[in-house]
Amino acid sequence: DSAVADMRQLVDSLNLASEVIIETPAPFYEPYTLEEDHPLIKDFLSAYQTINGESPVFGYGRGITDANIYVAEGNIPTVTYGPRGHGFHECNEHVEIDSLLPVAQVFAQTVINFFG
Repeated sequence: DSAVADMRQLVDSLNLASEVIIETPAPFYEPYTLEEDHPLIKDFLSAYQTINGESPVFGYGRGITDANIYVAEGNIPTVTYGPRGHGFHECNEHVEIDSLLPVAQVFAQTVINFFG
C-alpha cells in the first residue's frame, strides 16, 4: 500500500494531462515478520552475537526479496541478512570485502544452531 501511495504521490506531482493507472498485478506478496521468540530469530541472534560480539539491529525493508516468496508460498521462516555495501541494484554496486567472512560465519553458525 505504501509503494502504491508513493507512486500515486509522484504521478500527482507531475500534473500530467493523461491518466495513469497504478496497479499491483499478481503475484503480490504481503510483508511478513517473525516473532522475537521464533527459533530462527533466537538462533540467528545467538550466532550474530557470538561472531560479532554485539546484538544485531533488526529493521524492516520496503522492498521485496525472495524471502517474501519463501514465506508466502512455502511457509519457510526467513531472515534477510548480508554484507555491508553500497548502491544496491545501481551502477557501481559493491560489497565491502571485510564484511563477507563474518556474514558467512553468522550464516554457518545459524544453520548449526537451527538444525543442531
